[in-house]
Amino acid sequence: ILIVAPEVPARDRSSGELRFYTILKILSARYHIVFVALNPRRDQRDGQYRPDLEALGLEVYIQNYSFRKILSTHKFSAALIEFYFTAEHCLSNIRVLQPRCPIIVDSVDVHYYREWLKYKLTGAPEDLTKSLGTKKRELAVYQQADVVIAVTREDADVVLGEKPTIRFEIVPNIHPIEESFGQSKNKNDLIFIGNFKHQPNGDAVRYFCEEIFPLVRQQRPQMRMQVIGSGASKELERLGSDSVKFLGFVPSVTPYLRQSYISIAPLRYGAGMKGKIGEAMAHGLPVVTTSIGIQGLDLKHGENIMLGDTPGEFADSILELATDEQLYAKISENGMDYIKARFTPETIREEIFRILENIKSKPVKKISVPEKSRFFTQYIIQKCFKKETA
Repeated sequence: ILIVAPEVPARDRSSGELRFYTILKILSARYHIVFVALNPRRDQRDGQYRPDLEALGLEVYIQNYSFRKILSTHKFSAALIEFYFTAEHCLSNIRVLQPRCPIIVDSVDVHYYREWLKYKLTGAPEDLTKSLGTKKRELAVYQQADVVIAVTREDADVVLGEKPTIRFEIVPNIHPIEESFGQSKNKNDLIFIGNFKHQPNGDAVRYFCEEIFPLVRQQRPQMRMQVIGSGASKELERLGSDSVKFLGFVPSVTPYLRQSYISIAPLRYGAGMKGKIGEAMAHGLPVVTTSIGIQGLDLKHGENIMLGDTPGEFADSILELATDEQLYAKISENGMDYIKARFTPETIREEIFRILENIKSKPVKKISVPEKSRFFTQYIIQKCFKKETA
């Protein structure tokens, strides 16, 4: 199987990259994987994450390779491309050089939908322009793929409302269960986890610090929060105080989740599935979030999650969990049971294999004549340019 991604998955950096790495791990148990990174970061070129993939037995290409040569010297039974913008650069190559190879595009989340929800929040014309531009590009790619993977049915339905002929499969986030081993916890410890290159996370922390946390501390002035994740801006870090600590990147979030009492996810826009929520629940940690936070998750307030879509509601949910031990135990147990039933590697593995076996039995889409002409024109230009510079 050919796997094409912008970068090597840094599984300790974000839930999306952990999900992608886990999919690779599952696939490597049954298939030979050829992994190609189209735009690796410097730390990946230097080999920080490459050993993770090679330990799984993957054939890895990060630099100094010819993508067309890879396509000419291998025979692939399927290709999986991470993100629509990666597919923009390589889908035509695969269609021309491996015409019998079915192509799957993993959306990770529907980007234009996330951007549209940001526009609804901000009302900024530039956010609308960005969303509409992304929508045009994203839908064009999905229409060319044989299958598109979404992490939630909600994401799939958004796209199907625009292009009902696109074929979707669902592969959600994947979370191994981590028991807390009965560690004692301080009832005043909150935690937020998120990669701040993902804009909704920065907005969530700012919203919490400015509008929600003051309400919480009116009732419990001893409450404090740890913020974990790389990429926070200097402006965001200025919100830090004695009660709000920015820890940046940590090698493992597990010790922090085990020590914390409540995980918060005050998200105001986004798409896909929120890994921070599933990860906390897999550790038995109750979560307070918003309606945006539970997109694609059949979670219920007061049963397995606590919700708050206004600052007051969010603060009240935190205070309820901090003072009601029976509610706390109920949310903790039910949340972990919810993840166990739906999102562990064991429950997702067979679904991934089913998708691959099923796609191989379907007709493969053909590249259009104009697209094929563009491919060969670009190829000839590149060959002539190389000859001239030589």
